Amino acid sequence: MLATDTYTQALYANPTAQAYFYEKYYEQVFCLEWVKQKINTATNTYKTNAITDIAGLINSFEKEKMTIPEELSHYYEFEDQNKVVNFLMSNYCILKLLPLISERIKSDLDKKAKLTLEMLDEGENWKTLFINIYTSQSWEKADAFIDEILEYLFKIGPAVSSSINFEILPQ
Repeated sequence: MLATDTYTQALYANPTAQAYFYEKYYEQVFCLEWVKQKINTATNTYKTNAITDIAGLINSFEKEKMTIPEELSHYYEFEDQNKVVNFLMSNYCILKLLPLISERIKSDLDKKAKLTLEMLDEGENWKTLFINIYTSQSWEKADAFIDEILEYLFKIGPAVSSSINFEILPQ
């Protein structure tokens, strides 16, 4: 289950901590490129060990990818699970924010709201994760609430706020 404890909430209120998590995630991704370069110039023994390490790293990423739907199913339904999971694998901060956003929607807007995740993919550099909120609340109340959430996301950073959006739909 994704962490929604006080520590995680503090993380998203702290830009320094967010930067650390971004750095750690990207270190893992760029590590693959570094290892590939080492393999090209290494001895056969080193190549065998490096290939084993890469296989382990890829296996780790695949395991994490497989757990995302199960972890988020407590909060959301998926419109297209593969697209959403692939997006979240490269947007770690959004992945960790989703449980908090769901809890906030349920506690502050509508505890009976149905939430779905849907990808809008308009090209390589234009991908947006939509959180569809099916609610019986008035559009005005829901819209004001969404404005608050978007303001919060903007404070976290432009990479987050430009990659996530909300749609209010009648229940």
